[in-house]
Amino acid sequence: KESNLNSDAIRERKILLLIAHPDDECMFFGPSLLELVPKNRIHVLCLSIGNESGLGEIRRKELEASCVTLGIDVENVSSLDHQSLQDGPNNSWDSNVISTILDDYVNKNDIDM
Repeated sequence: KESNLNSDAIRERKILLLIAHPDDECMFFGPSLLELVPKNRIHVLCLSIGNESGLGEIRRKELEASCVTLGIDVENVSSLDHQSLQDGPNNSWDSNVISTILDDYVNKNDIDM
């Protein structure tokens, strides 16, 4: 009997995880990522470098190392240092800025989910 699976059902999907801060990937999504990584191409887009305490570059590198540990290709990990998306408890982020960034990333990288 022939399988009725189409190519979309078995192909590797490009999945984007959108997070606000470095460490969100492991603190909130570690188990999900470990399940998704073997069968999919995972992208992580972090909207800040977590620079509230001046440790942004260290936190950016920690994000990359964490993602590699989770099995995500480092070239699929991006963290932004956007002027409108600075880390801090009193900062508000404009949803239109986030929407534009997300739309651009999804289209540029042909994200499925």
